[in-house]
Amino acid sequence: MRVRLPSTMSRKDGQLEGRLDDLLSRIAMETQEIKELEQQLTSSQILANEALQRDLQEATTGLQEYLRGLRQQARRYQQQVHVLQAENQSLRRLLQDSNRYCRMVQDPQEELSALWTEVQALRVRQAELEAELRQLREEPAHQVQQEQFNPTRIQLEQLPDTLSEPENQTEPQDGTSSTDSLSTKRLHGSVHQNQTGRQEVRQAQTQTVEQNLAPSLASQGTQDSGLELQYLSSPDRGRHQEELPPGGRIHPTSNDPTEVVSAGISQGPPAGGRMSQRRDKGGRCVSDCMEKKKTQRSLQRHRSVLQVCDELMCLEETLLQRRAELRQADRLLLEAQSCRRTARRDTDSLQHRLDDSTTCLLEATWHLRELQEGAELLRRKREEEEQHLRKIEEELRSRQEELQQLGSKVTRAANRLADLLSDCQEAQERLDSLTCQEQRSAWLPGGSRELEDRRRRTDRSGTRTSCPPFII
Repeated sequence: MRVRLPSTMSRKDGQLEGRLDDLLSRIAMETQEIKELEQQLTSSQILANEALQRDLQEATTGLQEYLRGLRQQARRYQQQVHVLQAENQSLRRLLQDSNRYCRMVQDPQEELSALWTEVQALRVRQAELEAELRQLREEPAHQVQQEQFNPTRIQLEQLPDTLSEPENQTEPQDGTSSTDSLSTKRLHGSVHQNQTGRQEVRQAQTQTVEQNLAPSLASQGTQDSGLELQYLSSPDRGRHQEELPPGGRIHPTSNDPTEVVSAGISQGPPAGGRMSQRRDKGGRCVSDCMEKKKTQRSLQRHRSVLQVCDELMCLEETLLQRRAELRQADRLLLEAQSCRRTARRDTDSLQHRLDDSTTCLLEATWHLRELQEGAELLRRKREEEEQHLRKIEEELRSRQEELQQLGSKVTRAANRLADLLSDCQEAQERLDSLTCQEQRSAWLPGGSRELEDRRRRTDRSGTRTSCPPFII
């Protein structure tokens, strides 16, 4: 019995020691794992959290600064847009004023164009009047020539009639042929005198016309073109027209000497001194008629010359007036053209300024649109960063929850470890007491039962205190 008790006690002691070693190893392993987990969680997670927080703070500060800069740029561009809009409105008002001024300039320009057409028409009219004036200057000479040749032509037409009549007369009538020859000689002499007088009158007329026209027309010259000429009313023009027949020509009157001569030839002279008296009387009548005709023609020529001079003076006055009007119209036309050129330059400069302002406005709107797009992109990035930050915060929250769970598990494991250590100490104390009792029982017989009972109780308590391994 004594041999069995120590063997069983030694076996139980070995079992208890093995269990205690297992428990201690398990406790050491669990504590080591807990320490490693704490180190991992504390070092890596804290560093990661701090890095994430720094990154998030830097990103948020950068985004805030960039958004602040974008807002300032947008504010500046809005101010520039307002300034450009104000300039655009002012330029539009200036353009409207310039268009109004152009319309105001175009109205007198149209008037000037109408005046220019009138000037052209007046120049044409002046050319026509100058042609008429030349015709009027040439007309007196032509009229004088016609007046010179008309009586001679009439006399020459009547001479064949007078010469064909003596064939049917008697011998006493043959004496009248000498008288007829004398009358024809006188007639030719009177015609010659008439021609010389007409030449003298023509020379005097040309001299008077040149004297009247030279100081007026030569002084004015032909530099300016005249306008529409109108004959001014002269005081003697109506009287001259009443006195002169139409065309300025004088038809032969009833007391023409040809009629007297032809009458004398056709009737024939009576015999004796009556023939000489009649011949003398006929010669005197012819000379009186010729002188009267000459004086009438000279008066008519002088009247026509005076009328032409009056008309020329009127024409000169109208030419002077029209030339003054033409100079004034040219001056107004030049002023209007200069005003038009200045208005065109002003409109061109305003148009350039308007184009520049529109380009600046378009560029400002384009920059503003780009800024708006950039702000939209930044807003989207900010939203994405905020979502990412929310995810990180959720992960941090989950990690913190896991840390809290691990901390609670560690505390529970530490509590259980403390309990196990207390149980181990109690078991060690019991084991020590049992070893002491075994030693005593070995020396003292009869105490084996009590020792077995105590071992059983210790075994029961050891099995009760033994726990499963800690699982994290």
